[in-house]
Amino acid sequence: MAQVECKTKKEDAELGTHIIINGSTVEKQESISCKTGTNFIVKNLFYNIPVRRKFLKSNNLEYAHIVTEFYRIALAHPDVALSIHHNDKEEYILPISNVKQRIISLFGKGLEKQLLTIQSDTNLVKIKGYIGKPETAKKRNSEQFFFYQ
Repeated sequence: MAQVECKTKKEDAELGTHIIINGSTVEKQESISCKTGTNFIVKNLFYNIPVRRKFLKSNNLEYAHIVTEFYRIALAHPDVALSIHHNDKEEYILPISNVKQRIISLFGKGLEKQLLTIQSDTNLVKIKGYIGKPETAKKRNSEQFFFYQ
């Protein structure tokens, strides 16, 4: 369970909708003036589930898992602007971009010159993406992401 706030508005609508959910209870739903699009804020994951707390690891490790999921979503959807805040600090602010720019935004500008474009079209499969030069290889696969369409 979490505390969730959503503001959303269709492009052709005059007003949007603002919803606040606490746990599984809708606390507020109202029409508001807001930008076109959808903005979710999720806070305090599992705050009201005491049984879950005994299974949680350290705060740093749990946050690392959240960031890994954020990477997956951000890389799979560069056409969506995303941000993540942790302890009231903006960790990532990702505007709409292409895949290469999204990779650089997540993993650093130093990677820009190390990325190689790959593309192969056969009768069986089409593969496209980016790989790092051998000197950027790491022992772990924590920064390897594969997506299919």
